[in-house]
Order: sequence, then C-alpha cells, then structure tokens
Amino acid sequence: MPEKKEDAKKETNNSDKKIKKKKMRKIKKSTIKKISAVIVLIAVLAAVLYFAFRTLKPEQVIATVNDEIITNHELEQKYDQLPDQYKLFITKDDFLDQIINVKLLLQEAKKQAIIVSEDEIETEIDNLKKQAPTEEAFEELLKQQNMDLNELKKQLDEQLAINKLLNQTVISKIEITESKIREYYKNNQDYFEENNISYDQAKEQIKQILLADLSNNAIEIYINQLRSDATIIKEGVKITTKIETFTKTEDPICKENGKVIIRLFSTTKNSASKWISKTFDETVKKYEDDIIAYHWQLDTGDNTLTDDKETGIPKEEVDIFQKYNPNNTVPTYIFGCKYVRIGNAYNTLEEEQAEFERIIEKLII
Repeated sequence: MPEKKEDAKKETNNSDKKIKKKKMRKIKKSTIKKISAVIVLIAVLAAVLYFAFRTLKPEQVIATVNDEIITNHELEQKYDQLPDQYKLFITKDDFLDQIINVKLLLQEAKKQAIIVSEDEIETEIDNLKKQAPTEEAFEELLKQQNMDLNELKKQLDEQLAINKLLNQTVISKIEITESKIREYYKNNQDYFEENNISYDQAKEQIKQILLADLSNNAIEIYINQLRSDATIIKEGVKITTKIETFTKTEDPICKENGKVIIRLFSTTKNSASKWISKTFDETVKKYEDDIIAYHWQLDTGDNTLTDDKETGIPKEEVDIFQKYNPNNTVPTYIFGCKYVRIGNAYNTLEEEQAEFERIIEKLII
C-alpha cells in the first residue's frame, strides 16, 4: 500500500509539472507575443516619427520679402502650374522675381486693408466655369494646372486683392487726354485710313490701347517703388533696392509743368563727369514723359539733353546748384530738390543707373 501511495504521489507531481510546463509555455508565448507587439509598435512609431520629422523639416528658403519667406517648394509648385509654352520664355529665377513682386503687392494690399469677399471669388469661379463646356472639363482643367478648388480660390483671392490695389493706387490716376488720342491717331493715320476708320470710330479703341500701355508702365514703376522700400534677400544675397547714396532734403519736390525736375551739373573736363554723363542722359530719356531733365555742363553752358547748343546756364539753375552744393564741385545730382548727391558712388555704370531709376520712380509715382 505504501508503494502505491508513493507511485500515486509521483504521478501527481509529474502531472503538476506537466501542467506547470504548459502554463510556462503559454506564459512565454504570451510574453513573446507581448514583447513582439511592443517591438512592432516601437518600429511603427519610429517610422512615423522619422517621416514626421522629414515632413516637419523646414523647406529650403530661397528668398525673403520683408521677413516673409519663399521656399523652393513654393517656387516649384507655382512654376509647375504655368502652361508649358510659358516655361519656354520664363526661367525659374525670373519667375522667383515675379513671386517676390506678388508678395510685395499682397503685403501692401493688407496694409491698405483691402478685402476680397467670398461672393467676389465665387463670381470669378462661375465666370471660369462658363469658359468650360462641362463641370468635368472644368475639373480636368484644374487637374492639368496641378491645383484643386481650394488652391484656385486662394489664387483668385490674391489676384482680386492685387487688382483692387492697382486700380486704387495706379490705374485710377491715369488720365488719357484728347491730345494724346489725336497724336496716336495721327502717328498711325495710314493704318486707319487704309481700313476706312475715322477718328471718332477709333477714339475709344485708341484710349484703351493708351490706357493699357500707360498702366503697364505705371504698374512697373509702382512695383519698383515697393521694392525700393522693402528688404529683399534672394538666395542669401540682399537685393539692393533702397536709395542708398543720395541724401534726402526737407525741401518740397520741385516741378515744372507738373513734372518732377531732375538735374545733373557736370563739366567736360572732369573725369567723373565724363564717366557718368552718357548713362545719366540715357536714363532720364526713358522717363521723358514723366519728368523734366537738365544736364548742365558748367564750363560750356550747354544742356546736353537738347538738340540746341546752349552757351549759358540760366541764373535760377546756377542758384539751385550753389544752394545744394556750396563747394561747386561736380558731378552734382539734384533729383526733384528732394534727393541730392555730390560725386559718383558706385564702381559700375549699371549700379549708378539702377540708383537713378529708383529715385526717379519714387518721385514720379
């Protein structure tokens, strides 16, 4: 009997061990599964964080406009939306300059509290949809331009804000006089007579042509003025757009017949005067519709900007020269009696010309 009891006890112990081993195997399997799940979870989180950090990694900044950044991604995205035929004529670098101009215009529109309503945007979208035969064709057109409806609305919002700004500050101030319309008709009289178009018939069309030409020129000047007041850094290099070499006076802008007066006083014997003379003359002639320019040579008395050969400088012009430069040195620049510089400032004629243009455009806008 004792032996049977002992055998029964051993069998019970063996059975208990088997049960414990099974439990241990189950525990190990469960633990392994849990550990594996944790490892997988860690791996997934690591992957998510890796791609998240890649996504959150700052884009390459290629320009700043008054501290507002332009990234390479933005440039690429907007350049891709251009029709292919346009890409043949505009490089990415030129297009970046256009984006800079747009940023400046939008910043100015914000300063002037110009607002575009949702209704205005929807009206523009409806007009665009009318140009497509079907809704599907309109959506396909958006797809071809690499944009969706939200992107289109954003672009329309910006475009309408810019249009309002330019109409308010530039275009509404342009006046097309009767004399300018008649002058255009006379200069193109052969064309109008050949097509039996009278002056009265052509008048409105001529007005729109002149308005478009003057508007383009005025808008370019306006943008250049915005650039002259802005801080622009392009690919790590500060773009010189500010007036840096002239001194601003406290005097009112001097004008003649409503136009700003631009003056240069020089001599034929001064090397600095000879170096700059041609560049100055060519620059001011570009703005002859908007300014009155004089280039007086003190030793000959000639104004080089006229066909006549003058032999004396009017006393009032000499007085202005001596007022702004008592030392009577040359070259002396007096732009609108508002900006004055004695001597040349830059090493290249291109830099000098750019500075002249910045000041002239600031004065005539």
